[in-house]
Formats: sequence, structure tokens, C-alpha cells
Amino acid sequence: ADPFRTLRRWTEAGRGRVAPVKFDALDGAQLRGHVFIPPASVRRPRAGYPGVVITDGSVQAYENLYFWAAEDLAEAGYMVMTYDVQGQGDSDLFPSDCPDPSSATVSCPGVPYQQNYNFYQGAEDSLNFFLSTSKSKYKGRYNPYFRHLDTSKIAVAGHSLGAAAVSFMGQCDKRVKVVVAWDNLRQIDNCSGVVIDPK
Repeated sequence: ADPFRTLRRWTEAGRGRVAPVKFDALDGAQLRGHVFIPPASVRRPRAGYPGVVITDGSVQAYENLYFWAAEDLAEAGYMVMTYDVQGQGDSDLFPSDCPDPSSATVSCPGVPYQQNYNFYQGAEDSLNFFLSTSKSKYKGRYNPYFRHLDTSKIAVAGHSLGAAAVSFMGQCDKRVKVVVAWDNLRQIDNCSGVVIDPK
């Protein structure tokens, strides 16, 4: 990550706008991230900005490592969301219904962190939130910039285990039109195993 690329410097330079967000994953863990859009001085397309959701990589690759991509894409006219998967960065480690954190590795979904579930289901959960409105199922939480989004032009991007996750999701979720995998792009033979929003 570029230490000179901070959210504050980027917004103060008038290069774009960003809002912190938080939402619940399927297992109830709270995930946290940011949504980036172009500056108010850039004219919004009639249908809205095309959107990109970035899923971070494993081994503690926090969302901050991908701010460079989000900022550059926002400056180029995209709405972009970055987030931390369950167990990384600012997102929760335990799901909401973890009965006994002391034995979480055998009793709680998403624990331990760094497992496929957190990335694959997290990619789907983040897309669901990105496409959510004020009438969403996220307990009053929704994409604050949703009204500026062109929901017919949605891409997903990922790195490392996040790239494997978006490869799967991008080929199985019909809302996704483009997949960008910085590595680990692969063809999917079976779309079972991840809960895809039924819309």
C-alpha cells in the first residue's frame, strides 16, 4: 500500500468522496469497509456510475491495501467498495451466534479466519450490501451512495483468496457483469456452496 495515499489526502485534494460503511455478513459477523465515488464536480452519468466491489486477499491483506485501486477507479468515474472480510482488519472475527468463543474453531462459522468461507461468502455479502437501498434487510444500513449507482454495470475484483472468491461469484451471480482477478482466476464448474442473493 502507498503510505502517502490516505483517505484524508485524497478527499481534501478534491479527487473523490468516500464514506465508511458496515454491514452484517450471512453469519451475523459485522463487516466494515468504504464506498468511494467521484467528486461532486464530475457529472454523474444518467444511469449512474458503474460499480466495482473489491474483495481483499488473505494473510491479513486489509482493505487499506486496495485503496489505491478504489481511488483510481473512483477518479475514473466508478463507484467502488472495499471491505475487510470476516476475521481481518476492522471486521468482526466471530459471527453473531457463536455459542462458545473458546471452542470457536469447531462451533462457529467463519472461525478460524483465513478460510474459504470468509472470502467466498464475504464477496457475496458485500455485493448484497453494495446493491442495498434504504429499504434493505441490513438493519437500517445500506450503501449511502446507492442512488448514484448503475446496477446494470457491476464488476467484482479480488486478489489472492479474494480473487478465487470473485472468480466463483462472478460466474455464479447473474448481477455481476465483469470479473477482475489479480491472480487465481479460474473456471467454475459448480455454483453450490455460497448463498447467492435470490433477486
